[in-house]
Amino acid sequence: MFNPQPKPEKRAKKQPKPLRKVALKRGKLGNNNHFLCSNGEKVTQSVIDRNLSASYKEKHEGKLKFVCEGCGDQAINNSHIIAQARCKVLGKTELIWDKNNYFNACMRCHTAWESFKSGEFVDMHITPKAMAYLKVNDLEGWQKRISYF
Repeated sequence: MFNPQPKPEKRAKKQPKPLRKVALKRGKLGNNNHFLCSNGEKVTQSVIDRNLSASYKEKHEGKLKFVCEGCGDQAINNSHIIAQARCKVLGKTELIWDKNNYFNACMRCHTAWESFKSGEFVDMHITPKAMAYLKVNDLEGWQKRISYF
């Protein structure tokens, strides 16, 4: 059958947007999700996850109950002294799976340590050990927290 209406024009295909240049953060190497360790080794996120999982298993082997190292209540997770993202930025990615860089924490103590500006972290049992670890591995993080004492 004859259709008297003209065919609609085909739309031109959209041109892909040009790739934006991404500023490199210290510690991250390109867009390949590789992160730098202090010894110059490059590791991927999957290696980080695997090493962290192995470290958790080794630290908690045989334990059924976890006690918060901040207050003594029941712990529900692990809290990193130097946050994982900060370790990557510092180029010290290996600190993520270092057993001395995390502790068993209840939610209250985890929040107190992570959002340190409230000053609540000062009274935690783990604070002296955590501050010593910070002073050695992240002097800038130590300087930010020491002003609360």
